[in-house]
Amino acid sequence: MGDDAELCRRLIKNIESIIPLSPLIHQAFLSVPRRPFVPHYYIEQEGKWTLRDAGDEVYEDKPFITYLDNQGNIASSSSQPSLMALMLEALDLRRGQRVLEIATGTGYNAALIASVVGEAGAVVTVDIEPVLVDAAREHLAAVGLEWISIHCGDGLCGYPALAPYDRIIATASCTSLPSAWSAQLATGGVLVMNLVSQFMSILVRLVKYDDGTFNGVTLPMPARFMKIRSLMPSDRSSRLTEKVSLKGIVPIDISDDLRWHLLNNQALMFYLHVAMPSLRHRLQYRDGPKQDYSSYDLYYYASDFLLVVSHNRVMALGSWQRLIDAYRQWEEYGRPDFGAYKVQIDTQGRPYFSLRNAGS
Repeated sequence: MGDDAELCRRLIKNIESIIPLSPLIHQAFLSVPRRPFVPHYYIEQEGKWTLRDAGDEVYEDKPFITYLDNQGNIASSSSQPSLMALMLEALDLRRGQRVLEIATGTGYNAALIASVVGEAGAVVTVDIEPVLVDAAREHLAAVGLEWISIHCGDGLCGYPALAPYDRIIATASCTSLPSAWSAQLATGGVLVMNLVSQFMSILVRLVKYDDGTFNGVTLPMPARFMKIRSLMPSDRSSRLTEKVSLKGIVPIDISDDLRWHLLNNQALMFYLHVAMPSLRHRLQYRDGPKQDYSSYDLYYYASDFLLVVSHNRVMALGSWQRLIDAYRQWEEYGRPDFGAYKVQIDTQGRPYFSLRNAGS
């Protein structure tokens, strides 16, 4: 195996080819080796998960599956380091801060945070899975970070015993801002999390104001973390239950470029979500394996139209031209990416987005 210090430097070089690193985060990735936190990982071979001992490849800028649940489903991973770096930079860490992390995973992210804030501050990390908590505790002890406070519990509840926190970071996705996180973040504090819905998966940086409201911005890198596991009732607000009728739908003629973007471009899909709040969509599989590009259609629909996109045709009914007009507006704005938006959070924790440079 290679030298961990040299491999850390190589990892940093790869990260910095994607995003610039501040001196504090650069030093954190340099001083915290990844290997002790990913001693083994799973790979899929012939439809089965196989456990593999980790080698130098854990210093590549890629994620690794680290834990499967009792049903053999992916339940935890070590995130891609460049994505971790982006979120840590957005968190704006400083020495002596109190930081709450939701979803401990391997403990690697908590170790990076601790490298910045030091024992003069506090790092509190929470995970619902006892096996992960025990493993993370061992990993952190192996690199001399026993002082990090690790707890097994429901991440949606945060950890009120040690609140308030200057910073909160969540590496599990939510459909809204949990009220416990809002309450436990100090005024002026920063929260970085992954907001998801049927139409989006967005990383956001939020700042808490005196009146308890949150404002912030989206981050430029697309990401989707695993949904937060909780003891609370599941939030089904983003699930689709209504049936979509195709009666009367007819083929329409649009450019191949537009059809490709409607089917594949997540940045466009998010813009449409922002520009047309009543718009919904559904991924509809036909016969054939799900991974086959030709085996699904994407439904865009609202109360007055339906537009169905597949790999070789587009069909529509009603006022579907509204969707095309929104696409053209997206082009006029320069095809904004994920990092082009402002965010406001209402008192119920629901997000509202607007383009930073194009009005509301």
